[in-house]
Amino acid sequence: MASRVKENSKAFFNYVKKERMTGVKVGLFIYKGGKMCLEAVEVSEVLNEYFSLVFTTERELDDGEDNMSEVEVLEHVDIKGEEVLELLKYVRMDKSLGLDRIFPRLLEAREEIAEPLARIFMSSLSTGMVPEDWREANVVPLFKKGSRDSPGNYRPVSLTSVVGKLLEKILRDRIYGHLENHGLIRDSQHGFVKGSSCLTSSLRR
Repeated sequence: MASRVKENSKAFFNYVKKERMTGVKVGLFIYKGGKMCLEAVEVSEVLNEYFSLVFTTERELDDGEDNMSEVEVLEHVDIKGEEVLELLKYVRMDKSLGLDRIFPRLLEAREEIAEPLARIFMSSLSTGMVPEDWREANVVPLFKKGSRDSPGNYRPVSLTSVVGKLLEKILRDRIYGHLENHGLIRDSQHGFVKGSSCLTSSLRR
């Protein structure tokens, strides 16, 4: 587009204008009692209060549930640099960064960082410690529909560490493979199972 600016200057400046536009993403909320909150801090507090109400708190499992003592245990996860390198090839460069401030663009140096990342991942697993920046997220409100002055019309999206997500994917694949190989996934389980969906769940009822 830049090389054709003399031929089609309108398209170029339309693009620049679009990129420079910063629309209002979050509306001005109305407090209980009709008071309008104007400051960014007030808006954040209203959203935080609403989002905290819609989160689901998972119950703690009893060690004896489902007779898990007789199940084959996944005791060790070994992570190699080659595996990390393969995952790095599919990292989207336009993803938002997390609190660790590591831009996805930095991960393009995949050949150089794959082995160090594998060692960091193994260290995290062996010590049972996860970097704090991997456990926290920036929560961004995305508008769905309806009135912008209602916090219920926004959904929270958590922006977490891109590097932390790599470790999560490795562990997810290991755990899923272990469950599948040992026949630990019941036929009634459809969520997050390959080849299953809401449709397959409905058809089996």
